[in-house]
Amino acid sequence: MTDSRPETIEPIVEEPAINPVSPVLSSELDPDAKKTEKTKKFTLIVTLLCAILLMLITGAYLIFGKKINAAWNVLISNDHAVAEEDTYISLDPPVEELPPPVSIPTTPVVEPPASFPVLPPAVDVTGSLPFFFQKDGALWMQDMNGTETLLLSTMAPDEAYAYDQSHLGYDICDARSGTWQCSVKSLNWKTATETTLWSSEPTQLISLVAFFDQDTWAVGVLSPNSEGVSRERKTYLHEGTTISYLFSKTGRDLDCDSLGWGDGGRSLTFSSDASYLLETEDNCISVYDMAGTQMTKIPGANQPVWINDTQILYRDAFGDKAALWTVPTSTRSVIDAIPSDAHRFTINPDGDRVAFFTYQGIGEVWMYNIPAGTAIRVGEGMIDGSWTFDADVVGQLTDTCQPDDCHEPGQTISNTGRSIRINSESKTVTQLDFDSSAYPIKILYSIWK
Repeated sequence: MTDSRPETIEPIVEEPAINPVSPVLSSELDPDAKKTEKTKKFTLIVTLLCAILLMLITGAYLIFGKKINAAWNVLISNDHAVAEEDTYISLDPPVEELPPPVSIPTTPVVEPPASFPVLPPAVDVTGSLPFFFQKDGALWMQDMNGTETLLLSTMAPDEAYAYDQSHLGYDICDARSGTWQCSVKSLNWKTATETTLWSSEPTQLISLVAFFDQDTWAVGVLSPNSEGVSRERKTYLHEGTTISYLFSKTGRDLDCDSLGWGDGGRSLTFSSDASYLLETEDNCISVYDMAGTQMTKIPGANQPVWINDTQILYRDAFGDKAALWTVPTSTRSVIDAIPSDAHRFTINPDGDRVAFFTYQGIGEVWMYNIPAGTAIRVGEGMIDGSWTFDADVVGQLTDTCQPDDCHEPGQTISNTGRSIRINSESKTVTQLDFDSSAYPIKILYSIWK
């Protein structure tokens, strides 16, 4: 018999899908591994930063390398020196300290080629004024070290112009040949070489001469008239080989307001830039330009010196006072700093100092400082002299005399025949060891430029 019950079907139950399990990381399994991973990342970051920093340093060094090296070397040397000074304690006995080593220049000295011109040293007036003296008719020179040099064996001048740092200019008239031959000469005192610049005619006499330099000088010549009397003086300008007539004086023109013997005198001098020529005759000063035109005339004036290109310091014979004359404006001013009875002004070639003398006592020596406008008394025992050895005034020693024995009328002092040198700064007096046949010659200086 057939079982009529329906067949029971068992339901098919599917097994649930199993999700894939992700692998377990070692960091999850091991805590130390997690720390190692972080360390690697940190190391990578630090490495990158170091690389960037290195690139920056390299770039900076390429740009500022030289300056950095110099600063670093100085820093290291200073630190090293300080460290040694602070920490080093010597156990050895002290030894004598040696001088520091001499550093050798790194730049070699290169000699200029022979074809390059060698420039002369700058002019230095200081210490360049020798002492000139005459002995037995010969001209001698003494330098600041006391070394004496014979310059001329015969025919030494009594007066000369020191117109630059190595030359004297003067005129000499020689009658030994039977004629009165006069000439203008220049002497290089550094080489003892004399040069004749010009000679006059046998019948002419040189009355005045002035020097600006060896190529520019002037001479006044006396020519006798039909009676043999020289009353006309012609003045000529010599510039190189060119001779120009400037002016002439005749008769009364040669005498001007004479105030007595010894007050006047004759002179011829250039201004310090050779723009003017000054002529003194007795007690008149006339100033001419280089064409011979008279620019100004100062009556009652003598013993002048140029103190610059346009101003003349002179003795006002009427007022017995020092005065200053400005040529372009023809104006006069009195210098109160200079005492009355001042005579024989002489300029120092530096252009700052003027020495002068008075008849007070046994003769006083003074110095006038041009920039400061002050005058000081520096010594006594001299009534005339010349600059020498830069700051000294040299001349013959004076002393009191009897009226019949004095060299100048009306005076009570006279030269003794001995010579002294007075320093204008220290006011010290030096006796010159000369015999009776030797004496200083008068040196007239101009301003050296």
